[in-house]
Amino acid sequence: MMGAVVHGGRHVIQADTGGWISEVIGVLAWPGEALARTEVCGCRAYPVIEWINENISARSCSGVGPQLHRPTLSLWERTPDTSPPRPLRIVGFLSDAPWRQALHAVHSLRGLGARAIVSHARVSELKLGEADFYDLSVVTVGGSGATLLVRGSDGPVLTARRRVGTRFWEEYLYCRALADGLGQAMAGSSGALTQAASAAAGSHADAVSSISK
Repeated sequence: MMGAVVHGGRHVIQADTGGWISEVIGVLAWPGEALARTEVCGCRAYPVIEWINENISARSCSGVGPQLHRPTLSLWERTPDTSPPRPLRIVGFLSDAPWRQALHAVHSLRGLGARAIVSHARVSELKLGEADFYDLSVVTVGGSGATLLVRGSDGPVLTARRRVGTRFWEEYLYCRALADGLGQAMAGSSGALTQAASAAAGSHADAVSSISK
């Protein structure tokens, strides 16, 4: 069962992590909130998001829930002045999977946000060098708390460009956050938005298939 705690004034979803996720976000100095582990771009990781307060308030007031329809998102991206604003910013992704699996996961997400590998054991110098090469952060978690071993970039790779797929994952994580009850109290989100999130989640597989082509 997920629970929420407050870290630095921010609600952080623990997502069955034993509490380490708030420590890791703190040592990385990332803003925002962590969501439960989910699949993004075919890789499972813990997304960290930052709400855009005025935008999510506008979405809540207008009753516009998460949108996973590619043609609609393409229109929204082409006409930002007259379309519903994006509700959040993707800060980055955390993975505590075995090293090779974690490296593949976070590297695959390099176009969306910052990336960090979390290890619960000692990390060799060779692996630290590998992380530095790929511009990934590495944090170890143990009895004494979280320790930052490698500082990677604080955002996506420099060659990343915003596209429809970027908006899709923002909307999908908005959907996940609402479904998990995160953000509703802050924005005063209605039950209609929660229902919209559930409906959007139900169509996720088809949406991912179309957005990935």
